[in-house]
Amino acid sequence: MTFSGGDEPLSREFSLEAFLSDLGILKYMIIGGGMGKYGMNWGHTDPGQLDSAAMEDSFRPAPNNGHKLERTTHGPDYDGWNFGEITSPSATNDGLVFTFSHAKYESSTGTFRIKTVVTKPDTTTVESTFTLTELRKMLGIPLE
Repeated sequence: MTFSGGDEPLSREFSLEAFLSDLGILKYMIIGGGMGKYGMNWGHTDPGQLDSAAMEDSFRPAPNNGHKLERTTHGPDYDGWNFGEITSPSATNDGLVFTFSHAKYESSTGTFRIKTVVTKPDTTTVESTFTLTELRKMLGIPLE
């Protein structure tokens, strides 16, 4: 989980990879955007790869929303090449659905901010950007 080939790994508190792992969806995460000549220039994220990829995407020239968060509905250990559909990762708590679209690393604070759509049970939606610490609190995910 390093950036620029020599920086220290991010602590669990500030690691996008650790956050998604704690949600139980890290193995479903992909990088590469599901695009390419045949729509297959992507792959499931290897351990230690997501933080670096998301950090690099965060510093690309404008316009830049950061790293697009995508996952498959089935993991790499599912039935052969049948990974299901590509979708945005999400989590639920107390009837709220949190759907994560982009992660952007902020070097000034040393953390990721996640663009999130929160859907309430009445289908009202609110879009905002949250830090990993804020999302952990809202989702009830302890920092182990």
